[in-house]
Amino acid sequence: MSEGNRKFSWVCLAGFILVILPVFALLFARVRYASMVLPWIYICAPLAGFIVSIVGLVNAKKNDKRGKGFAIAGIVLPSVVAVIAAVIIFSMLISSGNTAAKVHSNEMYGMGGVGTYVNTDYDVSELRIAEGYDFSGITVSDDELKSYAESKLDEITDKHYTSIRGKYKDYNFLIIKSDKLDVWLSYNCPGGFNYSNGYAYASYAAEWEFAAYKPVPVDVYKDPSDKFVVITNCSDYQVISEFFGVTDNEVLFTLDEEPDMDKLKELYPEFFDRETPVAKGVEVYVWQMSAGSYSFGLMYGTNRNKTDEEIWGLCDRPLTLNEAKALLNECGVSKDEIFIIPVIQPFSSYAYEIDDGYVDRVKKMFE
Repeated sequence: MSEGNRKFSWVCLAGFILVILPVFALLFARVRYASMVLPWIYICAPLAGFIVSIVGLVNAKKNDKRGKGFAIAGIVLPSVVAVIAAVIIFSMLISSGNTAAKVHSNEMYGMGGVGTYVNTDYDVSELRIAEGYDFSGITVSDDELKSYAESKLDEITDKHYTSIRGKYKDYNFLIIKSDKLDVWLSYNCPGGFNYSNGYAYASYAAEWEFAAYKPVPVDVYKDPSDKFVVITNCSDYQVISEFFGVTDNEVLFTLDEEPDMDKLKELYPEFFDRETPVAKGVEVYVWQMSAGSYSFGLMYGTNRNKTDEEIWGLCDRPLTLNEAKALLNECGVSKDEIFIIPVIQPFSSYAYEIDDGYVDRVKKMFE
C-alpha cells in the first residue's frame, strides 16, 4: 500500500501531544487555580503520553499505519528527560550529603543560638573581641588549653587539636587557643568572624526546612589573658562574668542605648583618666531648659562647694540622662558616692521651682 493510502495513527499523535503538553501549560501559569492543576499536568501528562506512545507505536507497526515518528518522539523525549532528572537528583543527593557532612563537622554545630540577653547590668564589653584585635605574640601549649578547660567547664564534651568544647551552667562553651585562631577559622569559619556594633560574633549552619540550612549566631569572647578565644551561646552576662572570673564588673545603670563614647571622652576627658582619684564621689548637676527636658553635667566631688561659674560652665557640655549614666558607669563609683544636685541655670528661660518633690523626682531618674 502506498504511503498516501496508509491510515494515520491518531494514537501516536495523541501520545506525542501529551508528552509536550507541559510546555504549552506554562502559558496558563497565571490563570486562577493554575498552581493546583499545573503540577499534575507536569507529572501525569508526560507519563500518560509515554504509555500512549508505546501503545500507538505497537498498533501502528501491527496495522502498518503512519505516525510512528510521533510515537517514537513521545517515547524518547520523556525517557531523556527522566535520565537528566535522575542525574540531577543524584548529584543533588551527593552534594547534600557532602554539605551535611561539612555542616556536622563544624565544631560549633549544635551549640544553639544566643537568646535574649539577661543580667545586662554586668559589663562584658572588655571581654568582647573588637574588630582588628591582634593576638600576635601569644603562645598556648596543649597543657595550658587542657588545664584552662578543666578549670572552667562543668563538663567536657569534645576535644580537638586547637580547641575543647563543653558545658558551663547548661550553656555551650568552645575554648580555642588564640595562637591557633587562624587555623581554627580556616576550618570552621572560613570567612572569619562577623562584626556587629564593633564586636565579633560567629555563626554556623543548622538544618532548616526542606533540607535547607540557616545561620545560627553565637557570641565570641576572649579571656583576659588573651590566650583563649571563647565561643558560646550564653546570653546571661552574669554567667559570662563568672566564667571568666570577672566578678566586679556589675554596672550601676542599664543604658537605653550605647552612647557615642568618643563624644563623651571629648566632653569629659577627666572621667576617662584612670589615674584620677574618686575619693569624694561624683556630683551630678541637673537642670531644665524646657518642660520635660532635662540636661545633666558631672563633676568630681571635692571638699569645697562649686562656684556658680563652674556649675554654669556645665551648660557648654550638657548630657542626656543616658549619657550621664554611661559616664557614671565609667567612673566605677557606687550609688552611695553619687550626689544628685538639681540647679537652675541662668541661661534657661524655663521657670521651675526646686522643692523637695522636684528633688525626689530627679533622684528617681537614677534609681
